[in-house]
Amino acid sequence: MIAYQLTHRCKRDGLGKEIKLLGYYSSAALAQVAIERFRPLEGFCDYPDGYRVRKRLLFRKRLADIDWWADGFFSYTYTK
Repeated sequence: MIAYQLTHRCKRDGLGKEIKLLGYYSSAALAQVAIERFRPLEGFCDYPDGYRVRKRLLFRKRLADIDWWADGFFSYTYTK
């Protein structure tokens, strides 16, 4: 199955470059709709230009059209 892989990339101070796999979608249009769902979420709203959609071969159809980071993200610095 041809699917559209949605990732989000950002470079955060002190933490370096991060890449998050957000999901696979059965069409480019569904990937764009997913981007609009992610944009207002915590963390993602701070890096609105980090989305990338790429065409990929997906072997498990049941993995398509599911958001994998539905709650956003945050970071913290651990100190002793």
